[in-house]
Amino acid sequence: MSTFFGATRIGEALHTEHQSTLAALDALERLIDRRTMPDAADPQVRQVLETVAQALEDDVARHFAFEEENLFPRVAAAGATFMADMLAGEHEEIRPLAGQVRDLCRAHLDGGLSEPDWRLLRDVAQDLIERETFHIQKEEMGLLAALAQILDRDTDVELAARHAALTTA
Repeated sequence: MSTFFGATRIGEALHTEHQSTLAALDALERLIDRRTMPDAADPQVRQVLETVAQALEDDVARHFAFEEENLFPRVAAAGATFMADMLAGEHEEIRPLAGQVRDLCRAHLDGGLSEPDWRLLRDVAQDLIERETFHIQKEEMGLLAALAQILDRDTDVELAARHAALTTA
């Protein structure tokens, strides 16, 4: 296990999810950098849209909820209330953007978008990419590092198992 993440199992699991989300956002950024709307019938475009939609669904529905319910209260109780509140506040800012991008990706998959909807997707996606990337950086540097200080081994194992059960459900 990597000492970079404070040698916590839950930190490793969250880091893996962060990397998956960043990869999806990178693919989305390459897609929206196009000057013209990509053809939703193109298999590569479809793959990106499907991956992004699923990553955003997972991120806001499962990943955020897991952190808010299981980690942020522990971080706050350990004295880092500012960190927990800041990260939770960012979740609230990211949720509607992620939902909008997810829905626009799915709409494009289901029959394409109008030019105005494509421009909207590009604008909202750029905002989401910036916010989510910065948020993940904060979690990587702050939250994951703090977990080693606030979680004992048994709690870490329990949280990792709880998280694993959510990802396989």
